[in-house]
Amino acid sequence: MRYLRRGINTYGYVANEIETECIAWNTTHGVVSSSFIRGTIPMYWEQDGFTIPSSVTIHLLRDPQFQDTEKHFLQLYRRYGGRVHCVSLIRKKERKLRESKLGRLFTYIVTVINRRLCKQFNHSKDIYTDLTTILHNDHTAGNGGMDSSKDGCQTKDGEEEGASYSNGGENDTPYLYIGAYFGTCVALYTYDIHARFTEDKNIFKELQPLVSALLDDVGVTSVDINTQHTTQQHGVLRLNCMDCLDRTNIVAYLVTMLNLPRQMYT
Repeated sequence: MRYLRRGINTYGYVANEIETECIAWNTTHGVVSSSFIRGTIPMYWEQDGFTIPSSVTIHLLRDPQFQDTEKHFLQLYRRYGGRVHCVSLIRKKERKLRESKLGRLFTYIVTVINRRLCKQFNHSKDIYTDLTTILHNDHTAGNGGMDSSKDGCQTKDGEEEGASYSNGGENDTPYLYIGAYFGTCVALYTYDIHARFTEDKNIFKELQPLVSALLDDVGVTSVDINTQHTTQQHGVLRLNCMDCLDRTNIVAYLVTMLNLPRQMYT
């Protein structure tokens, strides 16, 4: 039945959506909470569960202006009070387009929706429509692993500028980033976890700088029992693969392991 649970509905709710809240009690300071979510790619699509590999069908005509997808992200933005960081783990390269065509459309939709939401919430910085890599070399560690000076832009010929690779010079960047980091309502990070695992890459090592930076950005909700000082989580991490199971579970484990020390020592 899980192959029949895909996509979005007219209310902006997606299939297989789960919120995970980690609550820690610190006897010195008090309670600290942090939440992240998972859910299928928020557009109208379905997957055939009777063939291997299963085919993907996208129904663009059901929401040609992506209004239901916008509704989904608007709900998340308001619920968590800040930027929605989407980490998509689906395949980027395939012999026959299945997952990758869904990922390309998701990339385009995020760009379109960002323009609408940033106008609505009066974000001062514009959105870029090209792909820009996130840096996680040692020289960017002081910036949470992000290099905000290289936003990138499209030239008249459609070539990318400002894109930088993050692995010491190899043209093998682990993940790509959509938009200017400090100006978006929805940020999309794509990481082909299957391809990286096949290439014997250390998935946790590659993703740790990105996940750490995103956790720093959204923060935690806390109440200090001594001073009554409170903090509020602003924004949320949103994880997805195709079915929000195996690949998503790997990154969800990493998020939890990186988040727990933050909660204990906040």
